[in-house]
Amino acid sequence: MMRPEGTSHQHPAIVFDPAGKMHMPLTVYAKEIKDSTTGGTMRSYLSAILPFFTYLETDPWQVRGRRRWDDDIEDVRQAVSDYLIQKQQCRIRKHKLGFQIVDSSSESRNSVSVFLAALKRYYAIAIDKEYYPYSNPLTNTIYHDVHALIEQLVS
Repeated sequence: MMRPEGTSHQHPAIVFDPAGKMHMPLTVYAKEIKDSTTGGTMRSYLSAILPFFTYLETDPWQVRGRRRWDDDIEDVRQAVSDYLIQKQQCRIRKHKLGFQIVDSSSESRNSVSVFLAALKRYYAIAIDKEYYPYSNPLTNTIYHDVHALIEQLVS
């Protein structure tokens, strides 16, 4: 729900889960995106990731598996893969270096790219705001581990 004019809080949108409860991490995400970007990025990013959050709470297999957005890294990656395959009709291949390659149709390529960028940014903000206790499941953790090790050695 977009903030009505004249309200006292500074959140441009209030996000609710399918049960009607406010989803604070997504609400904070919307504010952070609005504050750090221009134009309609906030609306585009929210529109891209909200179906994923709804999928986690309503898809029978995700509910049965008790998958949530704040699960550990591998469970989140599996949920994202499931979503991309089932809802975005993507194909996912494992690269020999360990990362995954997402093949989408030419019609969905832009929406998949926006979804992945928006979700990656969501996890970055959730980590920064301490809503998510793990490293970002949409980044290459090997790169970050090596970078952190180099930083330790240099300092």
